[in-house]
Amino acid sequence: MNQYQFEQVCRRMEKRYGKIRKGEESRHEEGLRAIETNLLTVRRQNRACDSRRVLEAVPLALYAAESRLTGQEYDLSAFENPENLKLKHAILMAFDPFTNAELRKEAEEEYGWNLDDGAELEAYYQHPAQCLLRIWDSAKKWIKERGSDGYFNFISAFIPPDITKDGEMDWAVPVKITGDAD
Repeated sequence: MNQYQFEQVCRRMEKRYGKIRKGEESRHEEGLRAIETNLLTVRRQNRACDSRRVLEAVPLALYAAESRLTGQEYDLSAFENPENLKLKHAILMAFDPFTNAELRKEAEEEYGWNLDDGAELEAYYQHPAQCLLRIWDSAKKWIKERGSDGYFNFISAFIPPDITKDGEMDWAVPVKITGDAD
């Protein structure tokens, strides 16, 4: 697998779920905040986890979600390193019920998700995938404009130091949308 093929997961997820459109960011604020807070927590603990590593960690996290949806496993070892794996874990802790047991419990018990059902899991991953695609685009933009750590410099302005708890990971359960009309 080459770099182009590695990044194809972003295009597949965009095709599958779409992207967050301009002006609709507020609907995704909780999910974006959870992921970005976790990323920044790791960054503040490890300076080697810079913005460029976010561009690697996002596809790694999307591959993890895609693997759960399709059952297909990928050999991504050529793209993994200690820094992007820390960031990938931080991302997954924010939304993935198979990485974060507390999140799974909350998703099932309080929000009514049946994460063993393929269709519900597909629906569950829509919001987090859209958030990750926005973060990936944002990281590319800010790295281009502000250099190798541009993305973290940008989000640091919006996430105060006291928000990133001492190694604790934040999470957000996507709202379950049903076809029921009130």
